[in-house]
Amino acid sequence: MSELPRLSLETLVLPDPRAGVPFADAEDVYAEDILAANDVPLTTEGLQLALDSGIELLQAAAARVAARRGETSVAGSLRSLATGGGDTSRAAAAFALARLGEPEGLEALVACLDLPIDAYVAPVQAAGFLARLGDQRGFDVVERALRSSNELVRAVAVKQLPFFGEQGRPLLKAAVGDSDAEIARQARYLLEDE
Repeated sequence: MSELPRLSLETLVLPDPRAGVPFADAEDVYAEDILAANDVPLTTEGLQLALDSGIELLQAAAARVAARRGETSVAGSLRSLATGGGDTSRAAAAFALARLGEPEGLEALVACLDLPIDAYVAPVQAAGFLARLGDQRGFDVVERALRSSNELVRAVAVKQLPFFGEQGRPLLKAAVGDSDAEIARQARYLLEDE
């Protein structure tokens, strides 16, 4: 096995998202690209390294890749992240567990819904993750997030709306008028992508 890279926040590389990737797959593909851009091999050892890195972005990316690849050997680390104090890594790890068929993943996603939306993006992400699993109970979290004064929270909320199907469509249309130009652009893009 080749030597694993040393991961640090100071050397973190964020690639541009790939064009032409279907919306439903975009976050999983981007997670793989983040790991690859940081020389993290898409192997059990590489995923474990990223999960143990303490860098939330890499932890969240590794969780998504682990789920996509059915990598159950990192489930212990995913459990720790899913119940920890992180934000995006917490929601991503919970979703990964759920995708891997682990019941505590769904429980952890539901627990994320109770986090304050102005302090965390995890509840908004968890709502979207639940919707992808066919569970609509986080819709009110997304509705509240769309009214937040925090642009990041609103942007994350807009990205969840397509996963709520027809229920999310009116809110997606309304987001086209958001005061933040990037959020409005994202809403237009998502409406066109339907």
